[in-house]
Amino acid sequence: MVAFKSFKKSYNVFIDGKEGFLDITPQIEEAIRESEVKEGFAVVYNMHTSSAIFITDSDRELVLDIMDALREAIPDLAYRHDEVDYKKNALGHIKSALLGVSILLPITDGKWDRGHYHRVYYVDFDAGREKSYFVKVVGSIEG
Repeated sequence: MVAFKSFKKSYNVFIDGKEGFLDITPQIEEAIRESEVKEGFAVVYNMHTSSAIFITDSDRELVLDIMDALREAIPDLAYRHDEVDYKKNALGHIKSALLGVSILLPITDGKWDRGHYHRVYYVDFDAGREKSYFVKVVGSIEG
């Protein structure tokens, strides 16, 4: 019989300014190691609707390009949400909805089975306050 395990680790993040991003790859790899899961999956899930989690190249400049492209593609208009919400953060919700709030990662031999340049980024489009995400790892603990 194969033994399965479920493991969850939460992280808090704080990004200064109006928007910004963090490379959270080391925290994800830490959670996978701590889980002791050998074969399975990890879900990285963002607990906020004005921030996103995504995978891209390890080049920091590319993430800045993505942020610039989103700024260009999604204008800062008079959104209806901003008329009823005191935070006035409709733009952050729209960008988050386009990028997504979670990713699924395969685990093989106890490690994230990833491409050489893959990195996971947490991006906050309504920064300036503490937010959180978690890593949920599920799988076999036997090799």
